[in-house]
Amino acid sequence: EARAAAAVAALDGAVVKGVSLRASRGLGRRDNIFPFLDRGLRESFELDSTAAYSAMDEHTTALLASFLAVVYAGEDLATLAITDACACTGACAVVLARHFRAVDAVELDAGRCAALRKNV
Repeated sequence: EARAAAAVAALDGAVVKGVSLRASRGLGRRDNIFPFLDRGLRESFELDSTAAYSAMDEHTTALLASFLAVVYAGEDLATLAITDACACTGACAVVLARHFRAVDAVELDAGRCAALRKNV
């Protein structure tokens, strides 16, 4: 781990062929789920082991929204509400909220529900 941290430190700010590099320690699964989300938000997003395994990534959720736009052709998704019936810690709900007027996120597990409330 110390060697990896040293490598990240050495690369951060380095210039290679005129391109300045930014390197930082990865956030694991959060980086895969939310590649386009600000690092600070990714860092604060709570994921338990179930969410880390089962959460749909941001890109796939956006594709789902695009699919739903085809299914509801002629309707503006921004005027519709959707239910995420297995919301877990809210990964899909966060992305779906960019496309729909409202997202009703449902989670039965108390711990994940608490994380869901915090995350969304």
